[in-house]
Amino acid sequence: MDIILFCLPKLSKLYFKREIAAVQRYFGDSARVQTVENEIGSKQLKKLIKFWNPSGAIVASATGYGVFTKRNLNALSTVYLDPPSISTSTFNVIQDNTMDAKMAAMELLSPEIRHYAFVSTRKPYRWSAERKKAFITGLHILGHPCSSFERRLPEGDYLKALADWLSKLPKPCGIFAANDITAETIVEVCSSIPISIPEEIKLVGCDNNIQICENASTPISSVCIDYDNAGLLCAQQLDKLIKNPSLKPTTVKYLPTGVVRRVSSAPVLKFNRYVSSALKLLHAKSCTEFPLSDIAAELGCSNRLLQMRFKSAIGTTIKGYMSEIRMARVKTMLKNDTLTIRHIAKACGYGTETALRIAFRKKNGMSMSEWRRLYLASR
Repeated sequence: MDIILFCLPKLSKLYFKREIAAVQRYFGDSARVQTVENEIGSKQLKKLIKFWNPSGAIVASATGYGVFTKRNLNALSTVYLDPPSISTSTFNVIQDNTMDAKMAAMELLSPEIRHYAFVSTRKPYRWSAERKKAFITGLHILGHPCSSFERRLPEGDYLKALADWLSKLPKPCGIFAANDITAETIVEVCSSIPISIPEEIKLVGCDNNIQICENASTPISSVCIDYDNAGLLCAQQLDKLIKNPSLKPTTVKYLPTGVVRRVSSAPVLKFNRYVSSALKLLHAKSCTEFPLSDIAAELGCSNRLLQMRFKSAIGTTIKGYMSEIRMARVKTMLKNDTLTIRHIAKACGYGTETALRIAFRKKNGMSMSEWRRLYLASR
């Protein structure tokens, strides 16, 4: 069996799990995908390559190559996933950062917004710079004013500078954050000033990191990246390169799938307090059996009014939103292979094992056992 190395930054295996799983699905039983983290030394890496004799490598390198340089990989057939800089001498698979920015702008564009802004990452990453340029350029073309925040400061000074900048922005303002980590920082700073989200600032992040976006004090809307397609494109590129090492290097892009709207970019409505309160209750009670009327009663409004306001603000029904929360928790629990499907069904509010199996296959196109096997194989 061939070995494919998937080279990662330290402690990031879970972050790249979808790409890894997609690569493993592509090669199937003909190859095993083996992850290698950046903490390995160059001598150890060369010994590893010599011993295992891998067919090729995929290097996830958005934050830097580290030890996984062309020299250290010893002429191994290699594809770079989101490299820090684009080289015409390597095979690359990169995010379409211009399209990420366009989708964020489309989510934020609104007649009541007076000003727009972009917040960069604290380190100068290529993808952050590309998203900034595309976002600002696109809004200027439409005649909208757009500013940006970019600082290289120690933690305390950075947060103070960000707070001062946010306070001085014309309101209401639409902000695109370079990624979800940056968006989370904006939410925390706005809470401390205070600036209200989404009333004064509408916010969109990028990457749709569920752990960050849904656990923030104000749930964060985010551009959803197609990581499965990123992994598939890496596998396809590498397969071609392994079969024909003389191929001319190419760079291909993978697109976002859309924006997942949460509270941070929801329309500001007269009864938005119902929506905000409903979201908090849903996150607290989504995995228990409870009737919608209980939420409406707790908020002091009718079922019909609550449903109408919720769908208008969030873009989906309460039932649909609750299903997304439950399914996210199901996948988290599936990663623990000691938990039975029956236990997961009960813990996530599905009532019966059969109900969960049907819902999972309909949503993900595979059984829970298949999903769990793919996840465990990619670890």
